[in-house]
Amino acid sequence: VPIRTRINISVFDVLGNHVETIINNEVYPGIRSIVWAPDRSVVSGMYFYTIQAGDFRQVKKMVLLK
Repeated sequence: VPIRTRINISVFDVLGNHVETIINNEVYPGIRSIVWAPDRSVVSGMYFYTIQAGDFRQVKKMVLLK
């Protein structure tokens, strides 16, 4: 994160249903790591996550293995 900005990271299933918002806060500049620890109701499978910070928005996919 190069400047102080509000960041939102959300997780969605393959059907586009919102699973969880991991972070939705204003953060200060620096390198960050985020660990997603879903509860037991979230099953193994493919998920998508969105990262939004200012004008930047990106969607990536990930696989959850339990």
